[in-house]
Amino acid sequence: MHIEFTHARTPDYFKRRFAAGAQRAAAPYSTAAAVFGFAGLIIILGGEAAPTSLLIGVPLLVVAAVFTAVAGWRWKKESTVRDGWLSPRTWRLTDEKFHSSTDESSADIEWSEFRSFLVQDDAYILFLPGGKVYDIPREPLTPEQDAELVKFFRT
Repeated sequence: MHIEFTHARTPDYFKRRFAAGAQRAAAPYSTAAAVFGFAGLIIILGGEAAPTSLLIGVPLLVVAAVFTAVAGWRWKKESTVRDGWLSPRTWRLTDEKFHSSTDESSADIEWSEFRSFLVQDDAYILFLPGGKVYDIPREPLTPEQDAELVKFFRT
């Protein structure tokens, strides 16, 4: 096998890659926002917007708004990558190893070093022991190259 291509991954590509982690990071804040918001509305509406119910309910709604903002910030932080990740990258895949490089960095890893592989709709995800992860986007591959990689990862 010898597959070589250069491709620049997009911000949307990374948002799809990191969506689950971003959702997990934002979930506690989203949940808190829902609880405080619901409590504030119940207090305000249950008290028929009396001054006392407004005194308690409005601050709860403000707290809910703060938690909503923090949830959005956490989601964006987890799903946004540095500009360097968006620059063109060259992948060279042979029977022996995985090579990935930009002008700033490169990786040469023998296939046997990877702990596992995951075939997804838009990428191949490669896992090393210790948690390091590499990807191979499927978009720039020809149908023949893609079929060759699917076969390679399934054997």
